[in-house]
Amino acid sequence: MLGRFARLVNDIGFDLTSKKFMLLLALFAVASFVLLVWVWPRLSQKGLKSVLGRVGLLGLATVTALAAVASVVNWDIRVYPKWSDLLGTGDGTQNIVGVADRGDQREGGLRVTSSSVPGGGDRASSGQIDTVEFSGPTSGLKSTGSVYLPPQYFSQEQAPRIPVVLVVAGTDQKPEDVLKGLDPANAGGTPAIWAVIGLAGTGATACVDVPGGPQAQTFVGQDATQQLTTTYRIAPARSGWAIAGIGDGGGCALMTGLAHSAKFNAVVSLGGEVTAPDNPRRSDLYGGSEAIRDTTDPLWRVKNLPAPPLQILLGQGKNQDAAGLDALEKAAREPTRVSRLSRTGGGDDAVSWKPRMREVAKWLGERLDDGTTTP
Repeated sequence: MLGRFARLVNDIGFDLTSKKFMLLLALFAVASFVLLVWVWPRLSQKGLKSVLGRVGLLGLATVTALAAVASVVNWDIRVYPKWSDLLGTGDGTQNIVGVADRGDQREGGLRVTSSSVPGGGDRASSGQIDTVEFSGPTSGLKSTGSVYLPPQYFSQEQAPRIPVVLVVAGTDQKPEDVLKGLDPANAGGTPAIWAVIGLAGTGATACVDVPGGPQAQTFVGQDATQQLTTTYRIAPARSGWAIAGIGDGGGCALMTGLAHSAKFNAVVSLGGEVTAPDNPRRSDLYGGSEAIRDTTDPLWRVKNLPAPPLQILLGQGKNQDAAGLDALEKAAREPTRVSRLSRTGGGDDAVSWKPRMREVAKWLGERLDDGTTTP
């Protein structure tokens, strides 16, 4: 029953670190103080009832004030990010308070708001999950993200830097849900950092550098990679970098990988389209320019621009037409190489693609290294 309550309040946006929850506690504290001031003169008489009333009002005002202050402290250090953490109905994840071992912490890096160990074990054996905030110095966009650091990241025997897979969460996907759904810790393959960046809340309706509008592709392909490199011990060369996504996040990964091929060695698009998005939500993404639209179209780029040395893995969604994927695979020229997942995958959510993750991780493991060599 406690678990059901925790899921309900989290789903409606009243988790322990939400602004709505903190505002509600602040209102309770103010209301308790007003009630104390208003009722206190009526309880000034002698007698047990008056004494108990005064004690009760003082206790209520004190508890609500302390609760409001505690919620602000919890928001800052993220001891209990969700109700399931407080009630003990979660998955056993152990929260780590303070700054974890993330290598050099220099200006321009990510803001890590909380760190936890999956299963409540030791990070050297279970890895670590960081909740982060991206803040693009070039694009000006901001969003939240989730980063999985494998156990090898904390091993003294591991190479000083390891590969990274930057995963783009679609405009309707939460980074923490994408990371949990993909479950890279149990996917096998080469140990890698999996960093999920969200586009929800950035003001971008698509993964496009809109003329005079949100620069979403720059945010993903340039800002996010710079901030990750500043914050973590990540492979320096493109041979250690991949970008991936599901649904519209997969289309974003494909577009960004082609546009920023100097940074990425591999691209994984699961259920993503291979053509430019067509004005979602009636927004003008290209400023009326066909040239801008063309350069944002993966299929057009593969057909008309010089082929980059890029490895691409395409996964067909369960309701996706294969014609576009076939066209991209046929149009690809060396040194661009296109592979396909052996079977049709899921939909627009990460959980539905989890059965394909071992194949994805194996494919990535054959194409990523620690980035100490340049292909």
